Amino acid sequence: MWYLVHAGYSFSAQLLLICLSPWGTFLLILTLHHPDRKNINFFTHRVIWRIQFNRRQKLFVYTKGDFMSSKQKKNASKDIREQLGIKNVYSECYETTDNRFVKVIRVSSVNLSLLNKKEKTKIFQAYETFLNDLPRSMLPLQVSQIAQPINLTNYGRYIDDQTAKEESYPKAILAKSYLKYVDDIQKSKNMVSRNRYVIMARSFNSMNRKKVLDELERDVKIVSTQIENMLGGRYELENESLG
Repeated sequence: MWYLVHAGYSFSAQLLLICLSPWGTFLLILTLHHPDRKNINFFTHRVIWRIQFNRRQKLFVYTKGDFMSSKQKKNASKDIREQLGIKNVYSECYETTDNRFVKVIRVSSVNLSLLNKKEKTKIFQAYETFLNDLPRSMLPLQVSQIAQPINLTNYGRYIDDQTAKEESYPKAILAKSYLKYVDDIQKSKNMVSRNRYVIMARSFNSMNRKKVLDELERDVKIVSTQIENMLGGRYELENESLG
């Protein structure tokens, strides 16, 4: 503004308004909030996070052994738990080498592809309610989905054994065609099993080890109950603690 005054512009309310308008616009943007998450402002989720996303590395290429030290490479045959950073397993709980207790809950799923739009909406709303009702003491909580290929070799052998003595020519041709279909699916690797897990972890030290473990077990029981009751009886979700 002082530059404009020295340049020959007379000071006025209009000049002041023009000079302060960028700051006013910026302050106005800061007052806007995310439509769903009111604790996050517009500037953070539309500007800062977008810049961080654009700068973030998106392609990661790894080769076997990249994260293994020279000692680990020499002892590749060591126990798999040590390679995964698991120090001990007890009470359906993993104790890691970085002093954390980790609980893993395997959760069943609902086939949404068979549901209509109204039923899907109810399930999504129930899942949203489940997440919003989680107490802060149970966070952080991780939800993971892992796809695992299904081996259909034994199933193909079973079908082959059951139809090997089929005397009806049309049925034999149908069985042969079905076996080819099963074989094609396995070769294309399109048949996968998607397993869903809820993972809860808590850090501990030598002083609070027992207390942290008890609190984690309590939280897992609460989350397991909330998962079972999530869909309100319309559909049943089963869960199982791994360990």
